[in-house]
Order: sequence, then C-alpha cells, then structure tokens
Amino acid sequence: MIELRNLTIRAQDFETESLSLFVRPGEVHGLIGPSGSGKTLILETIAGLHKPHKGNILIDGKDITLLQPEKRAFAYVPQDASLFPHLSVEENIGYGVKVSNKGINSEMKDYIRHLCERLNIQHLLERSPAKLSGGERQRVTLARALAIRPRLILLDEPMSALDPAIKEETYYLFKELHRELKFTAFLVTHDFEEAFFLSDVFSILIDGKIRQTGKRKEVLYHPKDIRVARFLGVTNLFEGYVEDVSQDYIVLGWRDAGEKLIVRRTFRDRWVTEDTELIWGVRPEDVHIIKGDRKVSGENLFDVNLLSIYSGKNIHNLVSRLSQDSAVIKISVRDIILQKLGIHAGSELQIHINPETIILLPPEG
Repeated sequence: MIELRNLTIRAQDFETESLSLFVRPGEVHGLIGPSGSGKTLILETIAGLHKPHKGNILIDGKDITLLQPEKRAFAYVPQDASLFPHLSVEENIGYGVKVSNKGINSEMKDYIRHLCERLNIQHLLERSPAKLSGGERQRVTLARALAIRPRLILLDEPMSALDPAIKEETYYLFKELHRELKFTAFLVTHDFEEAFFLSDVFSILIDGKIRQTGKRKEVLYHPKDIRVARFLGVTNLFEGYVEDVSQDYIVLGWRDAGEKLIVRRTFRDRWVTEDTELIWGVRPEDVHIIKGDRKVSGENLFDVNLLSIYSGKNIHNLVSRLSQDSAVIKISVRDIILQKLGIHAGSELQIHINPETIILLPPEG
C-alpha cells in the first residue's frame, strides 16, 4: 500500500535517519514515540506538506514523493479537530467530497448517511462546530475524513484532547468502523493505550529513527534494545550474565543482587550463549507478590523490603529493595490486590518473577 523508502527529513536542527516502513492495505499502522521524536514531521511529509531531503514515498508501488498534497487522495485527522467554523456539521463532512470533484450523488449520500449513523452524529448535522463537544467534533472530523473514501487516513494524536470516558468510546467506534470499511490508516501518537488499542502494527520512533516494528505482543515483550524497553515501560532493568543455556531455559546471574534467575528461552534469544553479558528486564506488572506469611521455595523467588507505595486511581506502584542487597525492583498492583495484601512501607515481602516474562537485551553501546 504505502511505503517509505530510505526517507530522510530535515527540519531546522532535526533530522530523521533513513526511514523505511511499509503499511499494508487495510492496516492501521501506529507510529509511537516520545514528544520531539519526529512523528508529526513524518506524517506531514507523507501528506505532502514537507519535501524529504532524501528517499521516496510510494503508494501502491508508484512514487508520489513530489506529488502535490491535494492529488494524493489522503485524508488527515488532526488532534485539534479542525472544522470550518462557518460551515454546518453536514457541510463540513461533505466539504472534502465537493473539492475532490467526486460529487455528492445518491450513492455518496447513502454512504455519508451511514457514516453519520455509525458515528452517532446524524442528529448534529445542522449544528455549527462551536456547539459541539470535544468528542462530537472528533467524530465529525473522522466522518469528514472517511467521506472521501481516501487511499490512506493520516491521524495525528487523534484522541489526545478527549476526556478519558469519551476517548474510550471513540476508540471502540473507530475499531468498529475499521472492521466494517477496512480502510488503511497511519496513526502517530505518544499514547501507548491509544496506539495498542487502535493499531494492528506498531513502529517505535526514538530520536528520528525507527528502532523496531512489529505486532503488539512482539513489541511489548520482545523490545530490541534498552531504549525501546525503557520507552515501553520496562522500568526494571539490571545487569546480568549467562551461567548456563539449555534448549528451553537460560540460567542468569543477577549481578546487582548476587542471585540467579531462570528465563524461558525463545527463538529470539538464540543470540544468548554461555558467559554472555547482557541486560535483563521485567515489567512492574509482571512482578508478583506471594500472598501469606509463610515463605515458599522455588525458582525466581526473592525476599524484598517494601520501601514506598505510590498510589494512582486503580494501580499502585511499589518500590522495593532486595533484603540482602541494594537492587531496587518496582512492582505494580491493582487497588483490590493491595487491599487484600494489607501491606505498607516497611513490610517484608516475597516476590516471584515468571520466567516467561523476563526480557533479555544486549548491553548499551
């Protein structure tokens, strides 16, 4: 469908690094990265608003790098739902169809009516944008984008301005529409939840470079390097070395704690051999507290002292230290679990790390 081939983009003192990316027909491809990583610049270059310094943009194998924006037949959904204030909702939705010279015939009217019903905005058609809520404006913007039946929809942080409840509702509407219409979309965002909910495939962009592309589980549980891991929330990262390797398991030495861990070996870990120096990590939500006062024995069980608890709405973040050493490990637990455990700062705990959730990474540099 759309391909970025060795694309270099320059803007003031920022430059992307030879980007290559392929978006398949009917796919929602999410580009995730921190603020300032170049996400919007890439999106605007695909739209034709910036000319790349090097490389090519192809659509269905045809080079459109120098094609004018209006001839690309793309739709754009910005984060601020930019609607024309002097036009009604109905006129806003039909605007793109009119300027594209497609004409609003009976078939197009039926299609737009169907879009409005699916997005639950059919009762808003006579209103002006000023009288719409944030969620309503974003749904109208999406309807306007889909009305022209674009080859590609470009979405720039499309739900970032919405309240949490409205955001979740809009997520579901988007997924239902995509399932029905099978449009192709390219989404840029810094919001993990938004990207993982809406996208089929993800690319991680850090400092102008795509560091990894893959599906949800692959990217989340098999980050390629430390920077990707940190960006994706793997906050427990430690130095380690390989003591033994079998067909199914790896025995790690935990350098900071003088302990050993068992890691489930996968085909992605074939680079690991005996005596390999590496970084191992685990997500806070994959560290489990053993219930009860009696300690149990087994693999990947560690005694820790709970240093502090940082409470959120439904999730509590615990900071603990291995009892016999200085290694600090973070744990995330749901509110109901914390209440049942009845623990507090200073509590002595036993934790377990599942061998299948441990992430192995090459050392930095």
